[in-house]
Amino acid sequence: MFKGRKSENLAILVLGLAGGRMYSETRLQKAAFLVDREVIGNTVKFEPSVFGPHSRDLERAVEVLEKEGKIEIYADRKNEVCYDLTEKGKDEFSELRAVLGGEIIERAAAIVGKIKTADLVSVIASVYAKYPEYFDDRSFVIRLARKHGLPI
Repeated sequence: MFKGRKSENLAILVLGLAGGRMYSETRLQKAAFLVDREVIGNTVKFEPSVFGPHSRDLERAVEVLEKEGKIEIYADRKNEVCYDLTEKGKDEFSELRAVLGGEIIERAAAIVGKIKTADLVSVIASVYAKYPEYFDDRSFVIRLARKHGLPI
């Protein structure tokens, strides 16, 4: 589905669907993973980690996009990492949106919307429930979910 810069396109797509801003690398990684796996079709490599699926390629892509002036990365007042699309990034998102079409955008937007608004523990628990093989320490996630009263 994505041609060429798959990880960069995925990052731009997720941030664009999040309204141009997303907090926390974990949230960005989980949203990108779910969009890639459930909508786009496994275009980016993700590996298991303690907090679930993680892509070094996506991490590098975000750094490249920052250097290209398409994303700004900074810590907010709460010291949370924040990812913002710049005007250049928004232009690229508009192009991607036109290429991908309505149904794909709607499905991806539903995933990103849930990830953006849910608390981080719920995000991790919901990804674990569908993709436990992407978690290095499953007992950690189970304890975390139980502590917060979430079903696993």
